[in-house]
Amino acid sequence: MKFILIIILSFTKILSPQSKAVAEIFLFQNQEKSQIILKVNLEKGWHLYWRNSGDAGIPTEIKWELPEGISISNSLWPVPKAFESEGLVSYGYENEAIFLFDFITNDVNDISKETVSCKINSLICKEVCIPFDTMIVFNLSDIKTIKNFSEIFHHNEINFPINNSSIKLNASLQSDKILLEVIKDNLIENFNKISFFPYENGVIKNAMYNNFVIKDNKYLIDLYLDQFKTHIPPKLEGLLILTFEENKILNKKAYEISVDLIQ
Repeated sequence: MKFILIIILSFTKILSPQSKAVAEIFLFQNQEKSQIILKVNLEKGWHLYWRNSGDAGIPTEIKWELPEGISISNSLWPVPKAFESEGLVSYGYENEAIFLFDFITNDVNDISKETVSCKINSLICKEVCIPFDTMIVFNLSDIKTIKNFSEIFHHNEINFPINNSSIKLNASLQSDKILLEVIKDNLIENFNKISFFPYENGVIKNAMYNNFVIKDNKYLIDLYLDQFKTHIPPKLEGLLILTFEENKILNKKAYEISVDLIQ
């Protein structure tokens, strides 16, 4: 997606305790739509948790308080990183995290004086963890144009999952695992590492990488069940992250998946 204009809505940086994280709000606009950007900058060595925190931490929650005539929807979270410590695997972000939301107004002429609030409930961790509970309040009339794209995106590793993809999937419940089948037809790369990050915690055992074999033009991926699971959901939902090597450089593709679970 190519953005032709970048607008910042708030000049105030919201600091967490001990100033380990800073949150900012931006608005991206192009000829097709507008998107609100929530950006969290993290001090080196600290990390923020994903929507599923994994075996440690707490999930990050983002809530909006909106005036009439404004809607914010279709949240898009960047692909997280898996962290492992003492056998525990958690999911989150380091350096910076950028969250996208569709931004729609019913009447552009009537919103300049409106106020929007964004509430973030999370936890940031290094050797210790501290709360990152923040309320960002901004006025839509406080608009400043930024011409240099690098002023916002400081790291090139940030990427977003592919949704509504054409990859073909099957998922079936086994005795101690879910077998996820990925048909290779629409995947031209040969993947050497595969990870599945579930949206729901407590069903699939959290892992850095998942075991897989290639058979009959399929990737057969083992997703082992959590020993303390309380239920089996009707659908398998989460991020499928496929790693491949190209010109001696590791690349990743992440797909947002939702597939009926055959039981």
